[in-house]
Amino acid sequence: MGPVPVLMYHHVNPRWGDTVTVTPEVFEGQMRCLCDGGYRSITPDDLVAHLRGGAVPKKSVAVTFDDG
Repeated sequence: MGPVPVLMYHHVNPRWGDTVTVTPEVFEGQMRCLCDGGYRSITPDDLVAHLRGGAVPKKSVAVTFDDG
């Protein structure tokens, strides 16, 4: 069982103004980089199953948004 990166976002907003906001362009670039690198997103349920010993594809990543 290898590690699965979890990317945590708060706001995606065209008006950047604080440390918890990324612009849509930055977010798109980050997602494009992951895609170009062969990463695949997994669901929270997949992540929990993985933490309990289940398998996920190589180069899996979880992308989360909090209450933003």
